[in-house]
Amino acid sequence: MSVKRAPTEPVTIDDFISKIFVVCPRCSKMATVTSSGGFGLARLTCELCGFTKSEDVTSYSLGSAKDPYFGLPLWLQAPFATHTLWAYNSDHLSFLKQYVEATDRRRPIRSAVAPLNKLLASRLPKWMQLSKNRDQILKVIAAIEAKLARPANKSAR
Repeated sequence: MSVKRAPTEPVTIDDFISKIFVVCPRCSKMATVTSSGGFGLARLTCELCGFTKSEDVTSYSLGSAKDPYFGLPLWLQAPFATHTLWAYNSDHLSFLKQYVEATDRRRPIRSAVAPLNKLLASRLPKWMQLSKNRDQILKVIAAIEAKLARPANKSAR
């Protein structure tokens, strides 16, 4: 069996918030929230129905299945047992998939001044880190990837 290594780049959840896929509040299809990746202007756009909304962000909340700017449900989410597996965008989902697939999850070397618990891999919930859940979580990720692959204007059948 080949060893799969977890991503070693020092990423945080903040690295994935400049483009977020959400459920459009008007048509319930996939819309996109874009921002500078923190404070400033956040813009919600649905290419399907044309809905747009902008907001000057002075605070935001990370760590749930809702976008941190408008509080809309994330497009990339699915249930897993009593939890919800979610990702802000395809890059975030790819990171999660690489991490879950990995049989070698050694943490990257950090500088002495880097925060100990800020890296995304160290912040993932325990249920996502357990190897016993690997196969089931990868099935959920595959289902979320399929949702991304479907054209936005077609509903699931």
